[in-house]
Amino acid sequence: MNLKVSAVMLNYNSKYFPKMCVEAFYRAKMNFDFEFLAVDNDSTDPISLGYLEKAAEGGLVDLIKSPKNVGFGGGNNLGAKHAKGKYVLILN
Repeated sequence: MNLKVSAVMLNYNSKYFPKMCVEAFYRAKMNFDFEFLAVDNDSTDPISLGYLEKAAEGGLVDLIKSPKNVGFGGGNNLGAKHAKGKYVLILN
């Protein structure tokens, strides 16, 4: 599979945002291969992190857990470093 797009979503204690973002992304009509990378910036809330862990188990996202909060730029760079697609889409 040749991945065209690597979508990177950053999470830090965002409660329900990750769920809404992942669901909206998968509802979009795309005719190319993509991967969805969710970077957790050392969240402490159980809602967003719990959802992302379940989504990773289900194959919806590749979850990357940062051992500390590296900020907006650092988190997106971490996701981009793991990206396998030709293009990187930063979801914000």
